[in-house]
Amino acid sequence: MKIAINNYRYKKLHLFVAFYLIIVSNILGQVSYKVSLDADKITYRVFMKSAASYTGIQAKISTSQVTLVVPHGLGANQFQVNNLQGKTAGTNQMNWGVSRVDAPIENPSFDYVSFGFSGSGSSVLFDITANQEIELFNFKNAGTCLGGVSLINNSDPFMPPNASNTNPGNQMTVLGYGSSNAYQINYGGGVNCQTSSVLPDLTASISGPSSILPNIPIAYNIAISNINAAATTGAINVQTTLPSGLSYNSTSGNGWSSTAQVQPNGSTIVTSVYNGNLPANGSTSGLVINTSASNLSPSGTVFNISGGVSGGGETNTTNNAFSMVSTLGSAATNTDLALISSLTNNAPALNEDITYTFTLSNLGQNAATNVQSTILLPANFNVLSFNASNGNFNQSTGVWTVNNITAGQSYTLTVLGRPTSEGLVFAQGQITSSGTQDNNMANNSTQSCYSVPVKLCSGASYIIRLPKNLSSIQWFRNNISIPNATADTLMINTAGNYTYTSSTPCGTNGCCPIVVTTGQVSNNLAISPNSVSNCGSYNLTNLVVTLGNTVASSGLSYYDNQADATNGVKAISSFVTQTGTYWVRYKPYNDCASVGSVAVTINSALTFTPPSAICGASFDLSTVALFKNGIQLTSGIKYYATVINSSSSVIIFPITNPVVNQTGTYYATFTNPDGCVSLATFNIEINPVPVTPNVADKVNACPANAVNLTTNLPTTSTAGGVFEWHVANTINSALVPNNTAVGAGNYYVFEKSAKGCVSTGDLVKATVIPCCTTGDCSPFRLVKVKLN
Repeated sequence: MKIAINNYRYKKLHLFVAFYLIIVSNILGQVSYKVSLDADKITYRVFMKSAASYTGIQAKISTSQVTLVVPHGLGANQFQVNNLQGKTAGTNQMNWGVSRVDAPIENPSFDYVSFGFSGSGSSVLFDITANQEIELFNFKNAGTCLGGVSLINNSDPFMPPNASNTNPGNQMTVLGYGSSNAYQINYGGGVNCQTSSVLPDLTASISGPSSILPNIPIAYNIAISNINAAATTGAINVQTTLPSGLSYNSTSGNGWSSTAQVQPNGSTIVTSVYNGNLPANGSTSGLVINTSASNLSPSGTVFNISGGVSGGGETNTTNNAFSMVSTLGSAATNTDLALISSLTNNAPALNEDITYTFTLSNLGQNAATNVQSTILLPANFNVLSFNASNGNFNQSTGVWTVNNITAGQSYTLTVLGRPTSEGLVFAQGQITSSGTQDNNMANNSTQSCYSVPVKLCSGASYIIRLPKNLSSIQWFRNNISIPNATADTLMINTAGNYTYTSSTPCGTNGCCPIVVTTGQVSNNLAISPNSVSNCGSYNLTNLVVTLGNTVASSGLSYYDNQADATNGVKAISSFVTQTGTYWVRYKPYNDCASVGSVAVTINSALTFTPPSAICGASFDLSTVALFKNGIQLTSGIKYYATVINSSSSVIIFPITNPVVNQTGTYYATFTNPDGCVSLATFNIEINPVPVTPNVADKVNACPANAVNLTTNLPTTSTAGGVFEWHVANTINSALVPNNTAVGAGNYYVFEKSAKGCVSTGDLVKATVIPCCTTGDCSPFRLVKVKLN
């Protein structure tokens, strides 16, 4: 719609010059996102790039959201965000919140990790320079390497509406751009922590009839090919979206298995999985999706069947999408079906009984047969009972079938249940098929919401996501409008009553308020025993942790100080090797964390000074001095390294050479005369030294009388690296005051990595040649002389 308006205003340029300038400014202001991966294969960075420059308050980012699509994993194999660092501007830092949805039914082979920033009340402000990359945040993956990571795109199968009722996607509002979403596109492609240089590359195509008839079986054939010189690894996933009006019947194809899920907008997402491996330049057997169109849609309806392929270990996602169009022929009769919903209480307490009522009505002149409606109840809603006044309701599929409904007749479906989690929750219903054509589809869908008060724990944020069908949104806190809060997503860091308005009706019960209360971390966690003494080391998972009458079996993490335990940051391994007080944090579902401490005495403990991160290619473990009872050990020390095998188990193995060349966890042991084995754990971080820059000498370009040292610089050799200019060949020498305008002389350029590692310096000679601005400087002159 925006493009159409822009074209119209462009044609009317002679009448709407001012408006055209505004539109051009907005087009130039579109923002792109990129994800990168450092050489350590665990540090991910997200960048923005704007097509227009903004300075001062015009550059203020009001809200932003970035969603990464990562391979699905469990336990230690899960992609885990750790050490999240937002961009620093002066003394202020961007505070990003994190939320995730794991293995959604629309794309179960992937997890979706969303990062949200709310700058409405933030003092973070920095200039945005056109076409310049700006790092928004970075983090480390604390899990194992699972494969490719990419930014979500608009064709992703999990884009709203989805069964999880969440709002993944990419978004940014910049004050100078206006209140609309400035995000446009991703650039740079995905990244992969796998080290193989040759990876598979999947493509997909779809074929089927371009003209279809109601209630006649339709088959769409999807072909998958691997066009690169490497076999696939892991499952191949195909997500196919059947638009509203097309019913999913079944799938077929050797080696394929499929599931289908109806969405709130009436479309159906078919998830198909192929667990075999495709060889280089190989293809799968055909995946056939069998569908049918009902008379619910009017004749001439155009159905766009679309989808994409993913998985198999590939990283190139630019050629994964497919689509085709089919047009519906005429049907015989018509009627007007309507579906509405209501709720007995839209502000219940946790586990309080509430009842949904869905009412199906025939407002037309003809009877309708075989009417099917899909009811999407919230996942965090415990159904106690349900009753359909006519037909049958299948709770597992959410399909309510009414065999016949005459003109003017209505039937109801009531569902009694209890909310099991906090927050704003929507239930939705959609008439998905009928044996009779429906000539008014505007009243075929419905939604109702309820809101359970949210307890906001210390240091946490809460992100509200509204359905995508709501428009012209405005958020309020305690009945006061929140500036620039007009998106369908809102990050909350402060307690209060949050409400919103929308030009789209929210449902029979109206728009639901969100009540956010302040919660605190408590220190009432019982730990047994509360003190332990052990030889060499102790595993904190052996402790019995109790909160009230509940023994905690999950949700536990461990820390070496109370502040980190309270805030839930810098967790340590449960395996400790030093005497001291350790803290246990228990985070139960729907409540704030509780913490408690235990005194651990390690007999014959090894003490040492933890090594700092180094810049280089290797690290000698034997340079770490080990002490037992204050006496340094000089012999009898054995060293060990770790590796993760194909089954994702951690294997510890001895090494004869203490010089290691990879970042990781290493161990040293010493066996005491009594057989007690003392243990020390080293977390070694090895960072590469940047390559010496190769920068050509510089000469001024007339009419300038100075030299710009930054022209035609090479690409940095490390991710996130920067060039520094100094007046001498040492990184500790003074910086060049203005490296874009210097006089003649010798200057030295260094590359400094994001980890602070510095290359050797490269000499750059700057030459300033005086520029001639008069005709007298010409090597030849024609002089006209008059002779008498």
